[in-house]
Amino acid sequence: MHYVMKNGLLIIILSVLLPLANYGQKKTAPKNLKTAVKLLSKDCPNDLQEKIKVTNNDSLIFLIRPWGGDYNKISNWTNDSVPSPKIVKYFNNKGINIPKEQEIAILIAFKSYLLNGKFDEKAILLPFQIKEKKRKAEELIKYTADTLNSVYIPKNLEDSFLELNKIWKDSTSIKLEKLKKGMHFGFGMWLRNNWGLWGGSRFSNYFNDLGIYHADDMSGIILTSYARYLRKEDIKLEEQVEFSKNYWKEAKEKNEALEKEKFEKYKIGEIVFFKYPNGYISNEQEIKYDEDICIAKGQIIEKNEKYYSVKIQLLESCDKKGIIAYDNINSLVYNKNTEEYEKPKKRKIEKMKIGQVFWFNYSNWEINE
Repeated sequence: MHYVMKNGLLIIILSVLLPLANYGQKKTAPKNLKTAVKLLSKDCPNDLQEKIKVTNNDSLIFLIRPWGGDYNKISNWTNDSVPSPKIVKYFNNKGINIPKEQEIAILIAFKSYLLNGKFDEKAILLPFQIKEKKRKAEELIKYTADTLNSVYIPKNLEDSFLELNKIWKDSTSIKLEKLKKGMHFGFGMWLRNNWGLWGGSRFSNYFNDLGIYHADDMSGIILTSYARYLRKEDIKLEEQVEFSKNYWKEAKEKNEALEKEKFEKYKIGEIVFFKYPNGYISNEQEIKYDEDICIAKGQIIEKNEKYYSVKIQLLESCDKKGIIAYDNINSLVYNKNTEEYEKPKKRKIEKMKIGQVFWFNYSNWEINE
């Protein structure tokens, strides 16, 4: 999370702590389906293009990495650990949020382009959008449902022991031997996928109330506790929970130290380049950026160490309207009455022209390293 002070209002920007990349790396990432197809037509090997032409849409995903093939360009685009994943933002705005489905959509569009010289964007996206709406409808009930996808969901740890006894009908000694030999890990994956520990369920909600939020921690606690239950030992739940919390506390401290180290590279007087995280101020600017001739240059004139923010004066822009400095669509605003962070009630976009100054999270700009 990143914090920004704007007009006296504390805004928390939801973002992943990302490694900085050099200025040239981000230019090859597409910003929408059209540019993705354009880049693939230049980069995708001829033999793979021929395979794509004759492969059913349902099987296209198996031609690329990590789903079976070697070609990794598309999965790199949809991986949100890369800087400024514009294609991900594009799909999210279209209501398609799962990386695998984004990759399939790209492949279908590319296949249509290879066969017909064009593709119908709306027709390609519609099935994924319908699927996403259905998924969201199911989201509303999954935290209270006792069954998901025909699988019973335990309501607490004790209930999970009874369910595991039904699944594993072996003797106690054989069950313990399976856990000891490593079935812990393989079966842990089954628990995470089928008991809704990743996607959310009443069982994951039970762990959330304990302060446990990572599915790997949940499955680890389940199986460690189950082994102790079989041996008629104290499961020491509080101790396991505390261990997990301490692990993530240390990880958070390391991440904060890493972010501080990155922020310290941003010096007052430094010339920095805009990443366009909020999109483009005009179609012309977007086209120029896609052609690598739209660079917004700014200078750091002040820093805020507490919120990892920098005050930037815009020096150059390829559009006389400047840049989009702020868009609250991905922000949460603190409500003093409810003491909670909430989505803004109204969409707010702020523009910045050459010569103007604005506070940004440092990650919106990059140093020319």
